[in-house]
Amino acid sequence: MKEDFKEFLSFNKAERRGIFILSSIVVLLLLYNIFGPFKKKKAKDFSEFEKEVVRFENAKDSLLSISKNKKKTYNSKYPRAKRKYNFHNFNPNLIDENDWVKMGLTSKQASSIIKFVSKGGKFYKPNDIRKLYCLSSAECDIIVPYVVIKNADITQDTKAEFKEEYLQIELNSATQENLELVKGIGPSIAKGIIKYRSILGGFVQIEQLKEVYHIDSVKYKSIKNNFIIITDSISRININTADYYAIRRHPYISKQIAYEIIQYRGQKGDYKSIEDILKVKGVSDSLYQKIYLYFALSEQK
Repeated sequence: MKEDFKEFLSFNKAERRGIFILSSIVVLLLLYNIFGPFKKKKAKDFSEFEKEVVRFENAKDSLLSISKNKKKTYNSKYPRAKRKYNFHNFNPNLIDENDWVKMGLTSKQASSIIKFVSKGGKFYKPNDIRKLYCLSSAECDIIVPYVVIKNADITQDTKAEFKEEYLQIELNSATQENLELVKGIGPSIAKGIIKYRSILGGFVQIEQLKEVYHIDSVKYKSIKNNFIIITDSISRININTADYYAIRRHPYISKQIAYEIIQYRGQKGDYKSIEDILKVKGVSDSLYQKIYLYFALSEQK
């Protein structure tokens, strides 16, 4: 009987393979049932989130409503005050800060106008009021009809006062502090003038100020009379010994002209006079007039 039971529990190779395949299928089915589409997914509940969104929207609308009501209440409670003017015929050259304030301007505006006058500013005609940056266009429209400046008010002494006095600053030796004494020249322009003077080797004409960055024709016209030039201190290039790079460094001389100057010296020998530069290929009369003072035949002492 024992032999029969042992024979009952023993399997041949084909039977063992069949049992293994069947077991694998059972395991796969169990796993699929646990993790597959037959597993019922728990639906997510968004109801609380939706309630929060609704509460937020209601709160936002409420805050906007309160803000608008406060703004309306503030505007109605504190309406913007309209400035009251009390102008009468006057000469802006002859009144003080208190007079401006009495006529309706702010203390800041009045102070700005008096500062303008104290620095030499004058009003020659009513519309000169419009030169004041502290007054709006609308304010100027109100003030101008009251401005009275009679020709008789401008005596010879007054005209002499109106005449602007100019400084006499030597441009090639001026420091930044000297330059800033000129009305219209601040630190930036003063530094620009000194930097360009160094690049040039010095100024030979007042008109060269127009070549400085930030000095346009209007600015130049307002500052030019404050300067004089002495050319003794000009830094000159020795045309008989300077190499290509030393000559090319000057802002008026192009690469080609620098090359031609060197070529002429190599072919003809040393320059005998500065006028020989006119014989260099490419040097026009106008260019010569700009550069001849920046050259010398020998080293400067």
